[in-house]
Formats: sequence, structure tokens, C-alpha cells
Amino acid sequence: MSESSLRIVRRFVNPEYLEPEVRAELHTWHKQGAGGPRTLPGFLRADFATALGDALHALPYWVRYASVYEGDVRTREVTEEEWDGHPDRAARHYLIRPMLAAVESPDVPEEHRTVLRQFLAFVVTGPHFLSWVAGFVGDSLEPRTSFEFTRYGAGDHITPHHDLIPGRVLAANFYLDSRYTASAGGRLWFRDADGQDHVIEPEFNSFTMIPIRDGCRHWVEPYTGSEPGRYTANLQIHREY
Repeated sequence: MSESSLRIVRRFVNPEYLEPEVRAELHTWHKQGAGGPRTLPGFLRADFATALGDALHALPYWVRYASVYEGDVRTREVTEEEWDGHPDRAARHYLIRPMLAAVESPDVPEEHRTVLRQFLAFVVTGPHFLSWVAGFVGDSLEPRTSFEFTRYGAGDHITPHHDLIPGRVLAANFYLDSRYTASAGGRLWFRDADGQDHVIEPEFNSFTMIPIRDGCRHWVEPYTGSEPGRYTANLQIHREY
């Protein structure tokens, strides 16, 4: 990672995760090809994580989303009524739509628009976060990621799937709900190639990286909170090919 990228990453990420020994440990985890996801607690700088979580809680642009599988990987969006009785359900939760309104609309407080723009520029459209990831993945990465903000209502979940899409090396979640409690469910499950289950609590300001490997599946158990929650930034990272 270049010094210029490192300077940008330091503005957002807890500095302990920029130490050479941590990056070496992450490289070992990724290359070993076994075991479960890797979670980094307190990943973002605390003030930034709090501001980002507050912005997501306050946004008025959350809409319902449901999808079903067409084949092994491909999905299509459906109505909730169709989803309820469908044999190949994929996911149900909330998304932000339109995303552009979240960062441009005067109906959103300026401080919320600012922190959302900063996060999107850092993680999605700029090169610096991916430079940090490439440092332990060990490959050149596609300059753009697949990305969405999500939140969950009662009963929302994602069914088991494998994400074996050409070039994909990691799925990753920034957990951004400061009000989340373990009683609300919505945990991430990962079953490795040996059949062992790994369970991840979506604890506030933790960052979880999910390896994409043959023979592995992951899913999100039903969320049971009384109010919408489990605010998350989800992204998928791909190798350049």
C-alpha cells in the first residue's frame, strides 16, 4: 500500500489494523483456505462509526427488498407476497433507494450526507480501502465493488448460499447498529468445507470478512428485533481477471 493510500486509510480505520503484523496475520488467514470468517472489532475510528450509524438510522429512504434464486447464483427481485411462498427464496430485508437521495437530498441533514459521502468515497469509489485489502489478499483487485446498505425487520433473513462468482474473493460486512443486542438475532452463519459452523454476532463497529471457497456456505438467521435494525454495509470484493 502506498504512503498516500495509507494516509487516507488512517483517517477512517483503527490504526491497530494498519500494523504490519496484523496485515501479515490477515494474509495467513486468507491464504490458508480453511476455517471461517475473520472479524475485526472496533474497525473504524469510533467517532466515524458512530456518525455513520446515526446517519443510517435517520435516513428516510429505506424500502423493502426480496429476492429469489434463478439457478445456482443468479437472483431476481420479487414482491414480498411472491417471496413468502417461493421454494427458492434468497433474501428479504431493507435497502436504501434511491442511494443518490441519501447523499444529495436537502431533506437529509448535512452532517449525515457528509459522513455517507465520506464512507462511499473511501470504501466504494476510491482506491484506498481496496489497497488495504489487496495488501493481505495478495492479488490485484477490481477497482469497483458490489455494494449496498441493508437493515432488517422482524423475520428478515438470507438463506444459505455460496457466492461462487468468477473472481470474487471476499464478501465483507461493516456492522453499524449501535443499538443492536444479541437477543435480536440476525447472526451471520458460515459453514466451512469440513461442515463446521462459525457464528458471527453483528456487533457495532465490527468488520467481518467472509472467504469465498468451494464447499462453503453462509447465511443470515432471522432477525427478531421489535424495531428495524442490524444496519450493515455489505460489499463483495473481486480479483482482477
